[in-house]
Amino acid sequence: MDYSIATLKQLLMESDKLDKVWDYFFELMDKGLLLKNSHPISTPTKDDTLRGVLAAIHNSANWQLGQEITVTGLAFSKTPSEHFYQGTCVIQNTLPPAVVFYFSDIELGAFVYSKNGQNEMFRFSLTQITDPKTLTRH
Repeated sequence: MDYSIATLKQLLMESDKLDKVWDYFFELMDKGLLLKNSHPISTPTKDDTLRGVLAAIHNSANWQLGQEITVTGLAFSKTPSEHFYQGTCVIQNTLPPAVVFYFSDIELGAFVYSKNGQNEMFRFSLTQITDPKTLTRH
């Protein structure tokens, strides 16, 4: 099987089930393909794209957890040639850290975090961040 970030993007756009997308994401990670040609983002809160991504995560987690939360512990990188961002962050009152990825060219991403021992998976678009109910939950 030919593993690539481009295939991950295609899966994100077309798959009905996010668990299939996340399985592929973690396979890419295990093979070391996600960090190839990527660059760490030293200050994620100063990156315009990541500010939007973090707002989408914040809005959704607030809504899902039913309380105002904070998002901390940001560690992100980007692969400019693939328009691909990936990283982790800590959503207040959830462990382990949330895992996030986003494609800036199609304005579509996904994140997963654990709530009460269950993985909560979401697909999101930055064009819909004003209402967390518009995020697609899987």
